[in-house]
Amino acid sequence: MEQWNFPNANGLGTQGISNSGVETFKGKIIESLTREICQNSLDASNGQKPVKLEFKQSIISKDLFPGYNALKTYMYDAKKYWQERGNKKSTEFFTNACRVLESNRIPILRISDYNTTGLTGSTDPQENSPWFGMVSSEGVSYKSGSNSGSYGIGKSSIYAASSLRTVFINTYDKNGESAAQGVSKLATFATNGEKKFGIGFYGLAQSDGSTSCCENIDELDSLCYRNEYGTDIFIMGFNNYSDWKDKIILSLLDNFLLAIYNSELEITVQDILVNSTTLKRLLDKYKDSKDVASAYNYYQVLESDETIYENNELFKDIPGTVKLKVAIFKDSSPNRTVLISRSNGMKLFDKNRISSSIQFSAILTMEGEELNQYFAKMEDPTHSSWQSDRYEFEDKIKKAEKNLKILNKWIKDTIIKKGTESYGEEIDIKGMEGLLPEFYELATNKKKHESLENKKSKVSVNKKAKEKQSINMQTETLGDSYYEYEDTGILDDNGDSDTKGVPHNETSKEKNGTGAPAKGKDGDGNRPIIKYASVNNFKKRIFISNTDKNEYTIKLTVNQNIDDCRLQVFISGETSNIDADIISAYSDSKKLKIIQNVICIGKLYKGFPKAIKFTIDSDYQCNLEVKLYANKK
Repeated sequence: MEQWNFPNANGLGTQGISNSGVETFKGKIIESLTREICQNSLDASNGQKPVKLEFKQSIISKDLFPGYNALKTYMYDAKKYWQERGNKKSTEFFTNACRVLESNRIPILRISDYNTTGLTGSTDPQENSPWFGMVSSEGVSYKSGSNSGSYGIGKSSIYAASSLRTVFINTYDKNGESAAQGVSKLATFATNGEKKFGIGFYGLAQSDGSTSCCENIDELDSLCYRNEYGTDIFIMGFNNYSDWKDKIILSLLDNFLLAIYNSELEITVQDILVNSTTLKRLLDKYKDSKDVASAYNYYQVLESDETIYENNELFKDIPGTVKLKVAIFKDSSPNRTVLISRSNGMKLFDKNRISSSIQFSAILTMEGEELNQYFAKMEDPTHSSWQSDRYEFEDKIKKAEKNLKILNKWIKDTIIKKGTESYGEEIDIKGMEGLLPEFYELATNKKKHESLENKKSKVSVNKKAKEKQSINMQTETLGDSYYEYEDTGILDDNGDSDTKGVPHNETSKEKNGTGAPAKGKDGDGNRPIIKYASVNNFKKRIFISNTDKNEYTIKLTVNQNIDDCRLQVFISGETSNIDADIISAYSDSKKLKIIQNVICIGKLYKGFPKAIKFTIDSDYQCNLEVKLYANKK
C-alpha cells in the first residue's frame, strides 16, 4: 500500500527546519535549482544530443497530490509541536505549509529530462546507485569520472523551491526499469504521542518499517506519462515567483551558454524554447541584465573566428589539453573575465583580475577525463570555484595550489600576448621593459605565434620635441588675475604647486622673509600659488574607452563635497611612474583645463560619480594611475 512514512525519532535528537543542504540554496533559489537540475541531466546524457529539459508550472487539485490527507495531518502536528516550543522560524514555515495545503489549487513545477539514462538502480539491494543517491541519500554522490567532485547536496535545491519541502521523483531508466517515490524534508514533530523523524518517504511500506519505491504512482502518471528514458521531478507547493520563467532563462544563459551553443542542451521553459537557434535572440532580449552581461560577451567570443590557444603539456603528470579562446574588443568595453567551464558545458565561475587595460573576453575549456576529474575534485559544493584545500592531504593540497598557479599564469600570459598582437605597429621603448607590464607591443611585419616566448625585447624611445607650455592658471579662490610664468602651477609630490622660478615678494624666504609667495597680487606683480592636499578616500575605475584615439575614461566618487579638484595622471610601472602627457579632457561634454599631466576638474559632490574622458599623447596603450588633490583653502 502506498503511504507516507516518517520513522520514529525516539533517541535520535531533534531536527529543525533549517536543513543545511536546503539553506545552501536559499539565497538564489530559482537560479540554483536551474543550475543543479541542468548539470545533473547533462551528466546523465545517454549520448543522444541534445539533452532536453522541460520546466512546466501548473496548478493541481488535492486529488492529484499523492498522500495528501496524511501529509496535511503531519504538517498540522508539526506546526503544533514547534508552537509549543516557541520556535518562530519553524512555526512560520508550517503555518504557511498548512495554508498551501488547505487550498484546492496547489502550485507545482514539473521538471522532465529526455535523452538521458534515467536514474538507474532503483532495485539495487545495496542501495548504491544514482536512484538512491537522488532519493534517499544525504551528502552522497554516485557520479564518477569528470562528473565527480559532487558533494551530493545539489539535490537539496529542489526542496528549497518547495513551500512544502516535498517532491516526487519518477524515472524510466535505460535498463527498462520504472520507479517513483515521494520525499518530504521537514523537521521533527510528534503525532499520536510518537516523536517522528523530519524526513519522510511516500511509497510502499515494508515490514521492517522502511519505505521502498513504487513502480509507478497513478497521480504522477496522470500529470505526465513517461514512455521515454529520463526522469521527472515534481516540486509540490512550488514557490510561484512572478518572474520565475525569466529567472530560469537568465540562469540558463549565464551558466549553460556553451552547452546550449554547442547544441548539447535544449530547454523549454513553460512555452519558451531555449536552444542554439534561439540563443542569440534571447541574449539580445536580456543583455541589459547584469546576470547576462558576461554571457553576451562570451557569446561574441564563440562567434568570433579567433584562434583557440591549446596547451597539452601544462601539467607534467596530468594528461589532457587546456584550450583558451580570447577575443579582443577594440570598440567596446567587455567584461575582461574568463569563463571557466566544466566538461559538460556548465560555467563554474568567471575568472577576473587578469588585466585592467586589455579589453577582452575569453573562454577556457579542458579536454581529457583525467584533467577534468582532477579539477572537478577542487570544486566547492555549489560548483562555483576551485579550492585547492578540497583535497584531503597536505601534499595533494600543495600540488593543487601549484597547478592552479600554473594554469592562472598561462591564462594571463596568453591573454596579454593576444592583446599585444591585436594592436597595430610595434614601438621600441628602451629601458622600459619592466616599467609598463601590460602595454601593448604593437607588432608590425611580424608573424603571429601561437606559443608564448619567455624573453624581453630591447626597445627605445624617440621623444617628441615640443615647445614648453605657457601656463595660465587663474586662481578663482582669490578672485584675482592670473600670473603667467613658464612651467609653474605644476603639483609636486606633496600635492603642492611647484614654485620654482616664481618671483617672490619681500616676505618670502628667498628674500629673508618668513613666508612663501605672496597671497594676492602685490605691487611687484607677484602671483598667488594655490596649494592642494592629497585626497586618499575615494573610489575610482579607469578603463580605455576608445582604442583608436587612445582615449581613457575614469569614474571618480568621493565621500565629501570638494569645491576645487585636480587629477594627476601617470603611466604606471613596476618600480616608478612617469607623467602622462594629456592632450584633451572632457566631462559632461565640457572641455576641462589641462596642465601637462594634471586635469582641472572643479567641483565633486559626495556620492555622485564623475566621469572624465581624456586622451594622452602616446603611440601605445598602457596602465594608468592617478592622484586626486583638493584645494587646501
